[in-house]
Amino acid sequence: MKIYRHGDVLFEQVESIPEMHNPRTTDEEKKGVVQLGETIGHAHVIEDMTGVEIFSDRRDRFLKAEQAFTISHQEHKALTLPAGNYRIRIAREFDYIRHAARMVAD
Repeated sequence: MKIYRHGDVLFEQVESIPEMHNPRTTDEEKKGVVQLGETIGHAHVIEDMTGVEIFSDRRDRFLKAEQAFTISHQEHKALTLPAGNYRIRIAREFDYIRHAARMVAD
């Protein structure tokens, strides 16, 4: 399966979405927000949510798209992904000086 990268957000194509205990969708996800930026308020956003669902449980986030969809961000070129199922992951970085892993600040 393929992995697509849009800045610090990774979309890992998966065969199917596993059964989730108590899946939920946040209000921001319903609006297409995949990931909010930490520093200046930019966000990775799906431009048209028609046929697209984002949901998560405590551990994992998934996206199900019935048709191709486009993700945009103020600092990155727009990315169009094909229809399918995806696990959403956020890239992490390790601070060797502070010895701490943290999410990448976009």
